Amino acid sequence: MAPQSWKVSDWKRKRLGAVPAGVSGVTVYAGDDTPIKSDVKLGRLRDTYYLPAYGTLTQRTRRNNVVELSDRSVRNPVP
Repeated sequence: MAPQSWKVSDWKRKRLGAVPAGVSGVTVYAGDDTPIKSDVKLGRLRDTYYLPAYGTLTQRTRRNNVVELSDRSVRNPVP
């Protein structure tokens, strides 16, 4: 995985530098399936994928794919 601090242009240059001839370009999409318009850091780009799936870290709504530790019951406690 590329470092969070890299920009998209860094990623393209370092990871796709040896792309075969005939491949004209790469379009990078944000989490909402729209092409990015500026050269953003990969950390910020990755955040756009997290937000639609899980919401913000400060969001208090419950998700059906998250299990709160307080909701888990202890069936066989260790004596």
